[in-house]
Parts: sequence; structure tokens; C-alpha cells
Amino acid sequence: MIDVTALGELLIDFTPAGRSQQGNPLFEQNPGGAPANVLAAVTRLGKKAALISAVGSDQFGRALTEVIEGLGIDPSGIQVKEDAFTTLAFVHLNAAGDRSFSFARKPGADQCIETDAIDHALIDRCRIFHFGSVSLSAEPACSTTLDAARYAFEHGKLVSYDPNWRPALWNSTEQGIAGMKLGLPYTNILKLSEEELPLLTGRDDLDAGARLLAFGGTERSIIAGSHPVTGIIDGHRPEGLLEFGERRTVLLALVEFHALIVMVLRPAFESRCGIRAHGRKKHRRRQQPSVFHIDKN
Repeated sequence: MIDVTALGELLIDFTPAGRSQQGNPLFEQNPGGAPANVLAAVTRLGKKAALISAVGSDQFGRALTEVIEGLGIDPSGIQVKEDAFTTLAFVHLNAAGDRSFSFARKPGADQCIETDAIDHALIDRCRIFHFGSVSLSAEPACSTTLDAARYAFEHGKLVSYDPNWRPALWNSTEQGIAGMKLGLPYTNILKLSEEELPLLTGRDDLDAGARLLAFGGTERSIIAGSHPVTGIIDGHRPEGLLEFGERRTVLLALVEFHALIVMVLRPAFESRCGIRAHGRKKHRRRQQPSVFHIDKN
């Protein structure tokens, strides 16, 4: 059994590393890609993980595959592309330390993940399926990602989605918003930042935005975010606590480790909300919701 299978970009992040003696900017080569980062956290928690992605037949692709193997992540779903180079991302920091990105991706291998090359056993054997919006920004990866998410959702997997806003990957903000929304119908756990919430809902207010996000056609939905821990249950927000109530739609915020959210919440969510992984209700009695502290460290 695989605890989490993720589909999406596996790339090189070049991050600022000072300047050379000649005063030129230096960049450090780092393995990256949001879905791969989630799986790295999953394996650090002692869980089993598998990645579906694509890299080029080049030194960067080989280096990334070695890193994935070294982390104990199943690399069998990584497709190797002869006609596309491994995607490269360059991270830029402004004076305030805020990040922006530029990409060498025309095309990048991560855009070329193909449905026909996917081993669906990696989805069949997983408990949780995770994907992000970066792979929705171009074909054929977009269709592949949606097909896999739909397959996982319809086969009763808990599906986690990160609408990871990267404006440089879209032709316009409008196209990006429409693209990010494509993943919502197949989502149980949605990870949002303060920047992404208004893009998807048109609302800046956390509470109001949460009420507008209905997705998945099931009562087992969780909405997750990326800021200090809060929760919304039937319009009530307990400070620093996450509760599961009758509404069964929860807005959760966490500084980091989306994987930790996934691994911690699944058993609690199913037991307290009376929902099995395949989406059918168990017989249950009314009971007080459980309360969890989530350590952001």
C-alpha cells in the first residue's frame, strides 16, 4: 500500500546564492516541484510515497531521479522525455524577501506527462492522491492530471489539491484562474494561500471565501490553507484549533507541511465525519467533535 501518490512537476529550482567575485548573481541548484516536496515530507513522516512526473533525458533529470530514489519515494512513475528538457525554475527575491519565479519551460518535461504512460496501479494502491495546478497550465499534462485526479476520486481515494499560483506559467490571470478551478471537482483537501483564496472566490475574507468553495459533490471535503492554524466550522472559527463538526467542511490554515495535514487529518476526518475512504457513510451516532492541536513546527 502507498500512503500518498502525487502527480506533477519535478524540476530544478535555482535559488539565489549570493554573488561571484565579479559581482554576478549566483544560483544554487536544488531539487524542486511542489508535489515532490509534499512526498519528501510524507517519507520523513515514515510513510510510503510514489511520484508520477516527467523529466528530460539530461543531467538534471538524472539528478532529480536520484534524489527521489534517495528519499525513498517510488520513482517508477517518472517518465523520461527525449524531446523535452527538464524544467528549470529560477527564484528571484525582492528587497522585502518576497519570491517571484521565472521558468525555462518551452516546453519543459513536466508539461509532457502523458496519460498512456501512467501506471494506474500507483493510484489504485494509494490511500491519498495529491496534485497541483502547475501541471494544469499546459497540455498534455493538463488532460493527464485531470484524468488521474478524476480516476482517483471516482475510485474512492482521498484527493488533495494545491492550486499553486504561479502567474509566469499562464498567459493571463484570467486563464490561470480558470485553469486552477479545473481541479476543484475532484478535490477533498484544498490547500490555499491568502493570495489564492481571492483568485478562486473573489473574496479576501477567509470565512466568506470558505463558504463559496463547494467542490467534489461529497460531504467529506476539507479546505486547507497556508497560514497560522485556524478552522471554520458552521461559521465559527476557534482560535488555534481544528474541529470536525456536522458541517464536515473545514477551512484549515497551516504554515507548511501540507503532507502533515494530509497524514494527520485523514483518519480523524473519516472517523469523526463518518465517511470511509470510498465516500460511503458509516452508521454513526452523534458525538462531540474532536479537537486537534497542529504543531506548525
